[in-house]
Amino acid sequence: MDHEVKELIEDAEELLSRAFKEMNVNLRDAAEKAWGATLRASNALILARTERVPEWTPETTRVLYELSSKEPEMERVRLCDRYHTRSDYLHGYCLRGEM
Repeated sequence: MDHEVKELIEDAEELLSRAFKEMNVNLRDAAEKAWGATLRASNALILARTERVPEWTPETTRVLYELSSKEPEMERVRLCDRYHTRSDYLHGYCLRGEM
């Protein structure tokens, strides 16, 4: 499992690196890569805590809320709020062309 968590984190880092390179070329693509990095990093956290990766984005959201209710540190740093902000701005608004 640790190997799978590491792979997800490395993938998130790679996507974030590609997002930075794309910022001055194609902002929409950069935002989508940054969202992908967010999703993979969130799934790595979930895998580390639950030993499984969510199959789709709504499940990631649900499991993050469940974990936050059990882990005070996740609630303290407002992880779910931060996740949703990134989802809204990097994924939702950008894909609709509202950025």
